[in-house]
Amino acid sequence: MRRIICSELLDEDRGTRREIRDSLDDLWRINRWLGGVSSSLQMLEDFFARSGVHPVRILDVGAGDSRLAGRLRMELRRRGLQAEFTVLDRRLSHLQNSH
Repeated sequence: MRRIICSELLDEDRGTRREIRDSLDDLWRINRWLGGVSSSLQMLEDFFARSGVHPVRILDVGAGDSRLAGRLRMELRRRGLQAEFTVLDRRLSHLQNSH
């Protein structure tokens, strides 16, 4: 398969509010159904088990609309683990699209 390089709406800070929201929704579906949530959760559980550090602070850079951080925080809490997430994205409007 030949790689095709093209600009992305979220990286270029372009697109209508609807296009940006749709792109963020696509990213959430990918994280939710194709392993982003489960692999991140496993990595964090391994960290808690090995380090013994409780609670922890996590910085999520390029957080999009922060749904991943929110889900991880909730899932960790259900397992009795505390994590405080700080989310950053290059556009405040991405974070304001949070659901």
